[in-house]
Amino acid sequence: MYDDVGTVQITLTTTWTGRYRVDGTTQWRDVVGTAETSSTSAPFSVEERRSRLVSGLCTDTPKPADC
Repeated sequence: MYDDVGTVQITLTTTWTGRYRVDGTTQWRDVVGTAETSSTSAPFSVEERRSRLVSGLCTDTPKPADC
């Protein structure tokens, strides 16, 4: 949810961990350390939209008074 309207971008940062197993064994081993990747979205607009009931279509001609 966004508190304000406007142009924003979202950045997602993921921290990766790993483990492996040697073929033919049952024991998993942790990879020491972590890796991190980040990705930022393209800018997009956050807008507020409100709905309301009207007596006709707002595209009608003439336009209803409650549009």
